[in-house]
Amino acid sequence: MSHRSPLAPWKLLVRAIAHFYRGDDESCRQSIGAIQPESAPARLVPAIRAMLGGKAGAPLTAVAAALVSRAGGNPAALRRALEALDHSFASENDDRILRAIRVALQECRQNSPGLVERLKQHILVRSMMGGLEKNDVTSAMGGARLLLQTLGTGDGGDWGPGRSRGGLRRVG
Repeated sequence: MSHRSPLAPWKLLVRAIAHFYRGDDESCRQSIGAIQPESAPARLVPAIRAMLGGKAGAPLTAVAAALVSRAGGNPAALRRALEALDHSFASENDDRILRAIRVALQECRQNSPGLVERLKQHILVRSMMGGLEKNDVTSAMGGARLLLQTLGTGDGGDWGPGRSRGGLRRVG
């Protein structure tokens, strides 16, 4: 297809999206850089730049911000937060772990909201295995109500290992 074709900007957009999901940020930047500014696909360029972790160049519209959030936002920032959380669990420093829990959940809410509940379940299991205080973990995760929603129960009992629809079962 010629670069003068009316479909050329769309082809570049499709290539940019493919590069983004392959993790080839440089090729993605090249593809969006070649999109003609006056073309319809150019409206998505700021959102793609934001997803690459750079500056959008222009303020994101509400629709573009929603796209960034649903498409995975800034996966590098989420990955760093999850790595820091993993290292904090290895350090066995309760304060460091609780701070890392807050940061990881905040990044997950911004970048992959569909994974928040699953991340909370993993955090709960790791926290219990590490002997952290339930109230401290509950607070770091956003409070008792959010924790109970994650666990799929209506009360706040003691939690132990096991499986249920919420990931853990109540003991006692």
